[in-house]
Amino acid sequence: MMKNNSPKKKSGTFTPSQVGALFESLKGDIQVLAEGQGILRKDVGDVRETLGRTLERVTGLEISVTGMKETVALILRDTTDIKKTIADHGNRITRLEAGKL
Repeated sequence: MMKNNSPKKKSGTFTPSQVGALFESLKGDIQVLAEGQGILRKDVGDVRETLGRTLERVTGLEISVTGMKETVALILRDTTDIKKTIADHGNRITRLEAGKL
């Protein structure tokens, strides 16, 4: 086995310039994070606005569909009434024709 003859540094000791460089690096990283957070806040705000408009449109569509359902129900009821009236007229005409012949 070969021994590693490289000099060992004491763990946990930094020079003042190393500490300064580390703080500058951290400061830059924090600044980048803050800028990213600002962009994300704007994007989330945009998504919330879009969602709000979409919910308003969906609510409007639900109201429209409900109105259409009510209209269709009325049309079906009227159609059923008309079919009954036509059938009644058909029966009356048949009886009239039978009486004339």
